[in-house]
Amino acid sequence: MPYYKYTVTGDAVAKLDDFAAREGLFFLYIYPYGVEEDKDGNFVGYQALLPYTRYYNGYSYATDYEFAPGELTIYITYSDFQVAQPETFTFRLVTLW
Repeated sequence: MPYYKYTVTGDAVAKLDDFAAREGLFFLYIYPYGVEEDKDGNFVGYQALLPYTRYYNGYSYATDYEFAPGELTIYITYSDFQVAQPETFTFRLVTLW
């Protein structure tokens, strides 16, 4: 496969039931430059809404996602379609329903 695929689980994703998937809005953000925590444990840093493409010295990577009830899948694809271990990314999921 020329991309990385990550399936996300956990309490927040478990709430993505049939109703939420049908009636809700989902926004996934990436912290492209890393993230820090403030004194209250909140993430702090620049955020970008997915889908997101970042260009570096002649290549790029694209990050997108899809969801289904109880499951969130994140894809990271490099422009040269090489499979290389990506750097560590932090994401933030915002849901409304």
